[in-house]
Amino acid sequence: MSRSANARASISAGPTLGRIPADAGMASPRGRPPIKHRVRRERTAREGMLIQLDDSHHHWLGEGGPQFALLFAVDYATGAVVDGLFCGQEDSISYFRLFQGLIQRRGLPLALDTDRHPVFKHRSEHHPAGTATQFGRAMAELGVQLIFVIFPQAKGCVERTAGTFQDRLITELRMVGAATLEEAKAVLKQFLPRSTGALGFRHNARSLPSVHWIPVSAWSRSCASSTPVALPETTP
Repeated sequence: MSRSANARASISAGPTLGRIPADAGMASPRGRPPIKHRVRRERTAREGMLIQLDDSHHHWLGEGGPQFALLFAVDYATGAVVDGLFCGQEDSISYFRLFQGLIQRRGLPLALDTDRHPVFKHRSEHHPAGTATQFGRAMAELGVQLIFVIFPQAKGCVERTAGTFQDRLITELRMVGAATLEEAKAVLKQFLPRSTGALGFRHNARSLPSVHWIPVSAWSRSCASSTPVALPETTP
């Protein structure tokens, strides 16, 4: 084989452009980009410290059926769904109804984790910066902190829950033959208590020494000297 043939063979045998400088002891001028490590968000230490709110718009009654929203609340300490409801659209009154059921069944949480939906945070130039929404004002009076999610990775827990709902709950609705929004609500009411353990995260019991839910009765006593907030009236 000729010298030129040997040269062509060596050039085609591997990543020459990267190998030649390395063989000569020359470092790449660009360098290697730093490896990005995603930091996993630590779960809260107690139940009731942080509740994540989210929604899932879907054809819950099948592809040919109507599309409506499932609003649900997930405890970030355990990953368990602590409340949920079906509604025609994602609006303030629906989230007030969800929160009302939450505090009646569990109590007041320390904080709520939400996205930047207009129900929670104004996004219009018609509202001065820092102006709270109706939902935000109610939470401030109740002493519940609103935390606005910026990065999608922070919603991994509720997004996984939504995916599980779209799998298991749709199967449940199909099995009972639910065909209307009202029938879907009745099925969800029975489904939630049975799904809490299946959808939840099995936390080490020793890391959950107690819960942080504030009973509504205790909150009422602490506000006896002031005028407590009144949530908008809702109908079942």
